[in-house]
Amino acid sequence: MNFWDCVINLFRRKVVSSPNWPFTVEVDGDDLVVHDVVITCFGGDDDPQDDGETASGVNTKTHPDIEGVSVAMDGRQFSHLSQAEHRALDGSPIPRMPFFTPVEVTINGTTIQAEKGIIDLGPGLEASKPGEPHGLDLTVALAARFSPGVSREKLSRDFEARGSFRILGGAKYLHA
Repeated sequence: MNFWDCVINLFRRKVVSSPNWPFTVEVDGDDLVVHDVVITCFGGDDDPQDDGETASGVNTKTHPDIEGVSVAMDGRQFSHLSQAEHRALDGSPIPRMPFFTPVEVTINGTTIQAEKGIIDLGPGLEASKPGEPHGLDLTVALAARFSPGVSREKLSRDFEARGSFRILGGAKYLHA
């Protein structure tokens, strides 16, 4: 891509935000990108707060090696959520899209594509703290690729990093 193509592409980018959410979503061509968010871990046998069930139907306890992510898609676009789930997700700047949509995660300059993509909903709005926008959760297997040698138990309880993620082809799910 030459210089002028880069300049034109930059001006085509659109940023999507939502009043209560602490991160924004950038439209980059066909993709949606979220920069500089807190990324944690969920699921698996060692997560005391998770039964393994995901919104996509994949169970992280019976499939501990699954590489997937949990993304806070706008709860208003899901009719089957509980009131608590709606409070956690409603208004997110990330639109509803099919489960298993591919996602690339970047932490400390390393980018890894999650084998199964989006498998769950969350983290919810309440997971963020001032100055620490919580934007993504990784399965234990995916977190292990960013932290080789760390036990699964430690990852499921303590994994936290700053990074970004790219939802491949996600821009087509934004409402015009």
